[in-house]
Amino acid sequence: RLATQESFETLDKIATLETAVNDIPKLWGEGEIINLSVVSRSEISNLLVQGEPERVPQTDISQPIDEKYSNEVLDFSIEFPIGWDAQEIESTSPGIPDVAAVQPTPYGIPASISILVESSNGRTLTEFIDEWRIQFLQPSIDEGNLEILSEEKTIINGLEAVVSDVNGTTTLADNSTIIIKYRETAIASSDKFYKISYASIENEFENNLENYENSLMTFTILSEPKSNGSDNGGGCLIATAAFGSELAPQVQQLRETRDNVLLNTESGKSFLISFNQFYYLFSPTIADWERQNPIFKETVKVAITPLLTSLSILNHAEINSENEMLGYGISLILLNIGMYFAAPAYIFYRLRK
Repeated sequence: RLATQESFETLDKIATLETAVNDIPKLWGEGEIINLSVVSRSEISNLLVQGEPERVPQTDISQPIDEKYSNEVLDFSIEFPIGWDAQEIESTSPGIPDVAAVQPTPYGIPASISILVESSNGRTLTEFIDEWRIQFLQPSIDEGNLEILSEEKTIINGLEAVVSDVNGTTTLADNSTIIIKYRETAIASSDKFYKISYASIENEFENNLENYENSLMTFTILSEPKSNGSDNGGGCLIATAAFGSELAPQVQQLRETRDNVLLNTESGKSFLISFNQFYYLFSPTIADWERQNPIFKETVKVAITPLLTSLSILNHAEINSENEMLGYGISLILLNIGMYFAAPAYIFYRLRK
């Protein structure tokens, strides 16, 4: 509880600071606590006489939510990193996230993952991103405090998405500056847009990027049909099997290949759309089984190793036309058919003979 009039004036100054993306003050240092000390009430000469404070019933205080978060009203579920403090936010103005999870840290600026949900109202994903940039990012870009590093179209869990990397500069109390990096993934469902954002100071950004990517792979639209009677969970069976293992860098390379190679050709886009429609019929269920059974997870990891190895060929291929994309694509499909079906069948036949 604030005890002096000066404290109220200080709070008002912080509350009226101009903010940029994710509601972070442009002059971050103006809201920074420089010094703190504990004193006796008798030492405060200008102590306000305020009487009994207003009290809020315990049932109205928002409680932390579980890492496995689900919201039927907003129509999505996601798994946040274990141990992160996740809460629902009562949105008071446009651009404020609906849900946020913050990394526990004893010092500095914690990393965060936030989710904002908007009705599509007939807009395309591109229109939503353009409107968001004009309304919330352009003023900071014009002032030189924000820079969009990249923006790529992709497919995430079978849904159209755009991934953006952004750098933001903020000023501290000593007039020094720090860079806050963002990765924002905008995902389109049939009637909503979901903006899933990761923010961290620059030198800590890579440390939690894998946590963000793993949470992103568990993102599920609740109204989408689920297969095999599965009622919960979701995500990518390949990412789940590889998470935290020696295969994780290969999965990241696979994502980069998808974004930089396949999505740059019409045949690659068509293949990904068809593949995802088939893949996500069973992938969420298998990903759930992997989380429940470590032995099954290791079995899947061994099984997908040849696939990941063969797809790494695309990292070294020069693809400049639709014909080259079709040639490499068909060759890889035949190679995997040979590894997973033809070779085992031949070995089995020879053993029987």
